[in-house]
Amino acid sequence: MINIFALIIILSPLVGTLILIFYKNKNDIKSSIIANTTIAISFILSLMLLIEFLFNPSTKVYSPDLIWFSSNNLFLGFGLLIDGLSVVMSFIVSFISLFVHVYSIGYMQGD
Repeated sequence: MINIFALIIILSPLVGTLILIFYKNKNDIKSSIIANTTIAISFILSLMLLIEFLFNPSTKVYSPDLIWFSSNNLFLGFGLLIDGLSVVMSFIVSFISLFVHVYSIGYMQGD
């Protein structure tokens, strides 16, 4: 479950960005709803992971998700290492990003 949360934290803003790139009306309220919703999803999931790691701080999860190349002596892959530091940084970054997005709605309202 922790692996899925971590992937959604990473991919949710990316999906929101891709949706907004191909969205026709950039200035309407729907575009800000899409952007803030995807950031809020990342924030909520990172908060859930932070709570999980506060109650069980010895948890350390590594998930090798994608193997690019593998031979006898060489292994190249992509994976997620989820430990206390990465969970705290994920929470801080998503928290600040959410409030920047919320602030930008009011700040850029007339433009």
